[in-house]
Amino acid sequence: MRHIRIREAKKRLRDTDEKILDIAADTGFKHISHFNKMFKEIVGIPRLQYRKKSRDI
Repeated sequence: MRHIRIREAKKRLRDTDEKILDIAADTGFKHISHFNKMFKEIVGIPRLQYRKKSRDI
């Protein structure tokens, strides 16, 4: 289930300019710190780095 939520967050980080706090909440994370931890654990890089990297491509 976490992977599905993070996959949706990745898509929104890559394709929108939404605030990270809104993306985290909309994908079911109550606390931004938990979202940050899970994102880095699953994706391997922090969410801000992912957003920047995905837009540089």
